Amino acid sequence: MSFSQLQEVARSSHRAPGPGPYKPGPVFYPEAAETDGGFFNRFSRRCVMRKIEAVIRPDKLDSVQEALRTVGYPGVMVTQLVGHGRQHGGQDQWPLELRETFLPKLKLEIIVAAAHQEKVVEAVVKAARTGEPGDGKIFISDIRDAIRVRTGERGNSIVALVPPKVESPGKSPKSSRRRGR
Repeated sequence: MSFSQLQEVARSSHRAPGPGPYKPGPVFYPEAAETDGGFFNRFSRRCVMRKIEAVIRPDKLDSVQEALRTVGYPGVMVTQLVGHGRQHGGQDQWPLELRETFLPKLKLEIIVAAAHQEKVVEAVVKAARTGEPGDGKIFISDIRDAIRVRTGERGNSIVALVPPKVESPGKSPKSSRRRGR
């Protein structure tokens, strides 16, 4: 089916029944085909944000946070959890039974602009990898919209890239304490 045929199918299948003004249906966008089938209308938006969920070892949190700051995404949500993957956790030998135990893990949730997804994933993988079983997994999903509660701001601008702070070598950081108190 050609591009023009796809557009015609989209227009003809979403017209309002009966007489009345023409209401355009969804439009096909080839560059959006991977996220939502290429079709969207005024009620849906193209996915411009991604949610990266990384399950990592607890001892790797500091190095992952530093790597995220380096690439410009300091915001992260952290949840403690327990579980096991292929390594089946540890095994405890009780007097009459052998049972698997769960291992402590951390789940990091990072919302990023779709354009920066690979950079953030690479930073997390580099910082969290030990080469041993149990390093974790990363899951990526689409985010349709986001709203900053304080201002009501919507969309990609609320997860904008923050440029990393670079301190000049000759200056020391200022003290946050007030003088004279």
